[in-house]
Amino acid sequence: MENRKLWRKAVTGLKNIFAGIVIGISNVIPGVSGGTMAVVLNVYDEILDAVSIKRFVKHLFFIITLGIGMLAGIYGFSNIIEYLFENYPMQTNFAFLGLILGSIPMIFKRSLKEKFQPVNLIPFIAGLGIMVVLFLFGNQEGGQTVMTQMDVGTFLLMILAGAVAAFAMVLPGISGSMIMVIMGTYTTVISAVSNLNFLFLLPVAIGVVIGIVVCIKMVKYLMKRFYQGTYFAILGLVLGSVLSLWPGFTFDMQGLVSILLMLTAAVIAYLFSRSEKDENDETDGDVPEGAEE
Repeated sequence: MENRKLWRKAVTGLKNIFAGIVIGISNVIPGVSGGTMAVVLNVYDEILDAVSIKRFVKHLFFIITLGIGMLAGIYGFSNIIEYLFENYPMQTNFAFLGLILGSIPMIFKRSLKEKFQPVNLIPFIAGLGIMVVLFLFGNQEGGQTVMTQMDVGTFLLMILAGAVAAFAMVLPGISGSMIMVIMGTYTTVISAVSNLNFLFLLPVAIGVVIGIVVCIKMVKYLMKRFYQGTYFAILGLVLGSVLSLWPGFTFDMQGLVSILLMLTAAVIAYLFSRSEKDENDETDGDVPEGAEE
């Protein structure tokens, strides 16, 4: 019995690490949302629940294993993913598309835990509309110049960039990296990370802390008061993120491989969503403890 518990704990830890790797990779790729990947891999609710003083200890194993995965994804796999996007953009994007499409049934099912209210189509349309706007205005060449001089205006801009990135880590569908491209800070932040430029990393870190605290409190409040509306908004954001990832398609061997990768990724995402525990089903309609902290 004890061995079975240890085995289940080990499997859970490996799943958390894998989820963290995917989320970490997603957070550095323009157009890919770390929040979406958290929903896809069924760790979104636990992330919201874990960022709470009273609940922190209970979720310590989850936080540590997810954090290890995120660090591995950001620092260990970013170069690999960058290589794949540069050399196999269609195949890589289709794989991410599959992850997103495979998560749609789970998100829709959660949104219908309560009786459907037509008014909740409004947040769905709003979420989808936000992604359409970001898609239409997100193809600019912002962020190509690396800032080297720090002044008050740049310091505040870096704080804002960190807060935006943190918001995107929590809100499914929105890519923090893409918004930083629009803001003209993406290349500067990536350069600061790769070169450990703490002069620029400090304000970004301040922004990240502010963004996480404010956004998670906001999402928890919305989950408590407007559960179905919040999930319909998430559904709109996630569906809309497909626009930013669509790489085009060619009817050749590369196209065939891309379709196979998309289908494989969709099945993996669907199986992840199906593997959630019964206790999660019982608490889907409730706000996590500590939501009002």
